[in-house]
Amino acid sequence: MAVYRVLRSLDRGSRIIEPGQIIQIDWLSPENVGRLETVGAVAQVHGPPLVELPGWQLRSERLAGAGITTAVEFLEADSAEVEGRIEAQPGMVDKWKQDVQKWLLPPPPGKRRG
Repeated sequence: MAVYRVLRSLDRGSRIIEPGQIIQIDWLSPENVGRLETVGAVAQVHGPPLVELPGWQLRSERLAGAGITTAVEFLEADSAEVEGRIEAQPGMVDKWKQDVQKWLLPPPPGKRRG
């Protein structure tokens, strides 16, 4: 399942998904995801290789050993499975995923990433 950036608020019934969030839309059919793309509510994320993220040299090498080389592949991967394959502490992969999501989001207006 592809990774998407929310461009307009989505009502999921039990919660509102706000613009800017990075999500996997696994609860909708591919046709409905296509409709959301057509109306500009979501856009597919095309992330960089993990090795290009600042401070990710060693992590990217570990993840490459598990066949994961891009930010999107990493976000799509099952966290528990990745932890087992790279022998990471429980919860570490989810923490790393949060870091990657931050790099994929544009900086707030007037702020530069540095």
